[in-house]
Amino acid sequence: MEGKRISYCAALSILGIIFLLSSCVTTNSQFIRPEAPPSGQSIVYFYRNDLTINAISPGINHNGNKVLYLMPDKRFWKFYIQPGVHLFELDQFGSYKKYPLTLTNRKPGKVYYVEMVIDAGYLSLQRRSNFVGLAKIAQCHETRSATDGYSSSASVNNQAFSDSRASNVKAGSASLYVMAKPKNARIRIMNIKPKFHQGIVLKHGRYEIKVSSPGYIAESKWINLKRGEHLDHYVALSSKISHKSAVKAPVTFASGISITDPKIAGIARMLESDNPINKRDAAKRIIKNYPGQVQLLSLAGQQLQEGYGIHPNNRYHVDAMALLCDVIGVSGKSKYKPFLLKIARHTKNQKIKSHALKNAKLL
Repeated sequence: MEGKRISYCAALSILGIIFLLSSCVTTNSQFIRPEAPPSGQSIVYFYRNDLTINAISPGINHNGNKVLYLMPDKRFWKFYIQPGVHLFELDQFGSYKKYPLTLTNRKPGKVYYVEMVIDAGYLSLQRRSNFVGLAKIAQCHETRSATDGYSSSASVNNQAFSDSRASNVKAGSASLYVMAKPKNARIRIMNIKPKFHQGIVLKHGRYEIKVSSPGYIAESKWINLKRGEHLDHYVALSSKISHKSAVKAPVTFASGISITDPKIAGIARMLESDNPINKRDAAKRIIKNYPGQVQLLSLAGQQLQEGYGIHPNNRYHVDAMALLCDVIGVSGKSKYKPFLLKIARHTKNQKIKSHALKNAKLL
């Protein structure tokens, strides 16, 4: 009997340990549940689970300061914020247009979900609802370690990573980190004999960095290292297969519309975005570059139908709806005239009504 009691207690202890472990989110572990924000703070979960361009891994700036070096795909990262206005921007070299996110945290204790969206020609941060955020972030693993080539200290000042580097380098020397895509790329410093490794300690001066990988175009660049500097150098190699010769798979949107052209698909994604600023900018692009484009016109009409009657006090949303009326007006398609007149009759917003009537007259 005593033996059975001991076995029973041991089994309960093991189950208790398993429960405690399962309730924690550890380094590189898959997302389980949001944690309770610390006292006086809120928590922002950034995630990325829909990789469309393999060579791009942006970092994140918070109020002008870099807080995350790289965000690989299928990862999430948490960041604590105080009450106030917070500007988050993607930090990525290249010609991609970037759309920042302004987050107003009115009181502590909140949990926010922000998706990193990468598409043809643009990068954006988009806030998601709790329902959507929890569904998508569940597929991601946490990124917290500098061993993957990024810093992810979840503090507002985010100095721990830089301090740990400085402690490993002799005073006056410099160190170099090269973040390369693809991950298996070969990294060499061409004008010195020692082999490259992450965090290599070097004297100040000029160094030629060469990055290469099979199937990609090698890239070589001279950099200047200053005395005591800890430099992060980012390289994303381009595939040898040109975009023109590559087979373009069509992108199918929630509305059922399929688009092959990557530029038009990028604008379509902006139209379907939850961010009204993205919708507004997409409408401007259509008016300027693609007036009357059939797929974008159809999608603009759907977005206008769904959105003209909601969020009347959100000026960005109202601007987007008004510009979507302009998109239909510049198309010259007379079949849309009854649609615009209907919007003018039913909308409670004067600006949307004015744009709907003005563009109906054009048709």
